[in-house]
Amino acid sequence: MAAIDILSVQPGWDVYSSEGDDIGDVAEVTTQYIRIHQGSLFRGNLYVPRTAITRVEDRGVWLNVPKADIGKQSW
Repeated sequence: MAAIDILSVQPGWDVYSSEGDDIGDVAEVTTQYIRIHQGSLFRGNLYVPRTAITRVEDRGVWLNVPKADIGKQSW
């Protein structure tokens, strides 16, 4: 499997759970994490480590966590 190029991710891209549910938008990108601005389900920001990203394509970022477990992570 090819490494994820986290620096190809751009602010405004959509972020999805492992099931494909919408989590929020990319607000910031660094070499170690992306910051996600969340919508109505979760308020605020999440700092997601690059290791939680499984796929980047078509202006979208997919995580390795189901939507129901996003708030339970120790990120």
